Amino acid sequence: MAAVAAEFSTYRTRVYIEAIRRGTTPWESIENLIDANFPMVSRPEMAAVVEIHLGRRNDPDLDREVGPGARRFDRRVRLWAYSILHAAGIRDDAAHRSLQLLNSAVTRGLTVEYIRNPDPAVVDRAIAIWKAQMLDLIFKA
Repeated sequence: MAAVAAEFSTYRTRVYIEAIRRGTTPWESIENLIDANFPMVSRPEMAAVVEIHLGRRNDPDLDREVGPGARRFDRRVRLWAYSILHAAGIRDDAAHRSLQLLNSAVTRGLTVEYIRNPDPAVVDRAIAIWKAQMLDLIFKA
């Protein structure tokens, strides 16, 4: 399970780095990052990783194996977002962290919803709404 989580983390890292690099402005980099993130909800690996992280609650051995990699991945994503937002002149780090937590929760929640009802049209509409909300929260607040 740790290997699955690590491999998917490596994949996501590569996808996110490519998305960020395509942006020529902080807005575009964040928008690209959001666009790269949400297709993950329909991937079987994402569902597996959500289940693995839920299993960590009651399995100390699994937590020891998966936890450090998960924290490194989360820290990496947080630092990318901080860097992009600081370049845009947005300096409220506490708000950044809250928005990232909220975005991660929405991503995980939509992964569960996709498992329950794999209707791409419904998920795509929810993602479009969330993307607009995130960009407003970040850049228009």
